[in-house]
Order: sequence, then structure tokens, then C-alpha cells
Amino acid sequence: MIARSPKSNYAALTELEKKSSEMFEKEEIQYELFRLAVNTSWEGFENISKLVSASSDDEDVWVTIMSYKDKKHRDEFVVKMSNDKECQQGYEEWAKLLSPDSKVITGEFDRQL
Repeated sequence: MIARSPKSNYAALTELEKKSSEMFEKEEIQYELFRLAVNTSWEGFENISKLVSASSDDEDVWVTIMSYKDKKHRDEFVVKMSNDKECQQGYEEWAKLLSPDSKVITGEFDRQL
């Protein structure tokens, strides 16, 4: 997932992400969170902050990578979390910390190497 949030939400977002990572770890899901460190582009390349329309002065760009054992593991986890009230509350809290009117970019990838 790729998301953006106001820099002022950094502490609250990272605290919530720590809780989430513990939950994912219990479910045997590899969970990695990255914050964009540099928003300048190399010649011939476009920085991701431009593609997600992030304000370099006011917003952070976050990349979350969740790796499951396989598709069945992912599907079982999604069902379990969709029925978990604490998980739903955590998601709602997380969504409120994102930049207003921003969209979360998602994708599903198959490991090639």
C-alpha cells in the first residue's frame, strides 16, 4: 500500500502502525513500513511523491508491504480481520490520520525471485 499523511500525524500514525505490526506478526504476516526519506528525483526518473501528489513540505509518503505465506493465507486473514471489531476500529483510526481526500494505492504482486 502507498498512502500519504500530514507530517503532523507522524507520531500518532507510527504508534498505530506499531500496534498493527504486532497483530500481523501474530498472524505470521511479514509487515514492513517505510516512510519516504528523499523527495527529489534523479535525472530521467520521477519521484513517487509527485505521482501520489504529496506536498513535500506538509506530507509524508508511506509504503507498507505485507507478505503472506500464500493467497489462501491472505484470504483467511482478510476474513478474520473483517470480523474483528478492534481491527476495524484500528483501520478507521488509521484512515483518519491520512491526508484528507487522499486515496490509498494498493496492489497485489506475485514473487518472481
